[in-house]
Amino acid sequence: LRFLSISFFPVLMFAGASLIFYLLFFPFDISHFLFITVIIFFAYLTTSHFYYYNRKNEINNILLSIEKIISGELAEINETNWEVTDRKIIERLNNFISIVKDQEQKLLQASKARSQFLGNVSHELRTPIFTIQGYIESLLNGAINDEKVNMRFLEKAAKHLNNLNQLLNDLIEISMIEAGEMMMSFRYFDLNSFMSEIENDFKSFAEEKGKKLIIKYVDKSVEVLGDKARLKNVISNLISNAVKYNPNDLIEIICEEFENKVKISVKDNGLGIPEEEIGRIFERFYRTKRDRNSQIPGTGLGLAIAKHIIEAHGSKLSVDSKKNIGTQFSFELTK
Repeated sequence: LRFLSISFFPVLMFAGASLIFYLLFFPFDISHFLFITVIIFFAYLTTSHFYYYNRKNEINNILLSIEKIISGELAEINETNWEVTDRKIIERLNNFISIVKDQEQKLLQASKARSQFLGNVSHELRTPIFTIQGYIESLLNGAINDEKVNMRFLEKAAKHLNNLNQLLNDLIEISMIEAGEMMMSFRYFDLNSFMSEIENDFKSFAEEKGKKLIIKYVDKSVEVLGDKARLKNVISNLISNAVKYNPNDLIEIICEEFENKVKISVKDNGLGIPEEEIGRIFERFYRTKRDRNSQIPGTGLGLAIAKHIIEAHGSKLSVDSKKNIGTQFSFELTK
């Protein structure tokens, strides 16, 4: 097409009456094409893709390149068309194959994670059950008549039963979280009143273990948004860990107020978490090597649950730990 005229449209598309026939019986992407024809009045080079249905009612893909060259008062339009239907089919097939491979990889990862989870659950359940079974069998075989051991066996069985109950509760919690079924109830509440409840609930528990629990309140009354019950579970877990794994005596809960947030930290002056293990402490069932070698009970689910709860509050449970100095867990709440 050497000169732009009224004949531009029928010549470029299908020529004359053929265009009208195709518009009536073979619809195609005319809106895109008309856009290109308008653009050439204002631009010097454009490339675009459109499609049309051929006489066999099959989609054909066209790559259109138009260059506008102005010489004096004349405008020359250089147009090049490429039939790219086969290329488009290959591109779509490649995209489809890529999506299928990606989904296959995700399914394999999910299957592996599920198998690992079930293996861990079986192991964690088996330990307290076999222990309780051992004490009960000993009592049934005559130990119940020995006053020196029967009460001790019953106390140990009760302790392992409590651990089993905690494990089952944690399993239910983590399953609900990962299924997206964890129910949250967000309300504004007074932070200092909430911390006072924490102090009343856990101060005596810490003292029984030879620890001193100190809470640093904010200077004034501040309301924060959150699920009180869930947040109490998080802080309970962090305090419990600080009591169990801190050979020293100090545990602090520090509240700091900022412009739109309040930061809450649980800090101890214990041995700290080994640097190479910090990245794994929020994994399900993970316990550090030191903890596994100790006799301290634990499910390895507490921090995983706490992480999910804090993330549901739009925050992040961060950890800062230094060897022989201590560990601090922190998160923020919206005012």
